[in-house]
Amino acid sequence: MSVPPSKKRSIDHPNGILLITTESLESLLINKSELVSSSMRNLKYICIDEFHAFIGNERGQQMLSLLSRLEHLIGRTSDPIPRIALSATFGDDIEAIHS
Repeated sequence: MSVPPSKKRSIDHPNGILLITTESLESLLINKSELVSSSMRNLKYICIDEFHAFIGNERGQQMLSLLSRLEHLIGRTSDPIPRIALSATFGDDIEAIHS
């Protein structure tokens, strides 16, 4: 189910879980940086689903860049936001994360 544009524009005090694509996050950082700065200041975790799809490609580099930009924007460079990677594809193959 998609969220109507009127609801998207009315987000003043978000609370809960945000599910967003890298492309939509980039759009927010470019077009609504003030909203991102104020609404994500108390961000506790970043959970990346289907992590295997981001490893070793341009989309993965884009995601890393966006997360870095987000941390700079909300003043979390000295205390980075913990990132949780999810992927049923990996199993116990932890080495893939360090590649």
